[in-house]
Amino acid sequence: MFHKRIATLLMAAAVGAFTAGLAGGTVKADDQTINVDTTQAIRPVDHVASGGLYALADANTPNADLLSPLKPKVFTQAPPYGQQIPNGEPKTAGEFPEIQPTAHKLGAKVIVRLPDFYPKFPYNYSNEQD
Repeated sequence: MFHKRIATLLMAAAVGAFTAGLAGGTVKADDQTINVDTTQAIRPVDHVASGGLYALADANTPNADLLSPLKPKVFTQAPPYGQQIPNGEPKTAGEFPEIQPTAHKLGAKVIVRLPDFYPKFPYNYSNEQD
């Protein structure tokens, strides 16, 4: 009885390996090329968005003179004393009080991401008291 189970198990493994070998063939995708004619307008421009997510590190990084030609409209930045440190940075940067004068000089608005006050993503809070 025991030998019969082992033989059945080995047979199932062999069939599975054979089937995997048949299905493991190489598939080649069709070459697809997209051509874009940038000289032809699709429609008139009716709105433009520009700005950045954590784009300002402090009042001078990057310098307002460097950003001015881009005409930024909005920056999304960390709240004061935020504990979320994006992209493996060693410390928080771009807190609202530091960058607000630069954004104001550029005529841009600032969105403050309040959940970034919490130290970890995903944000580990379960109720309003957290």
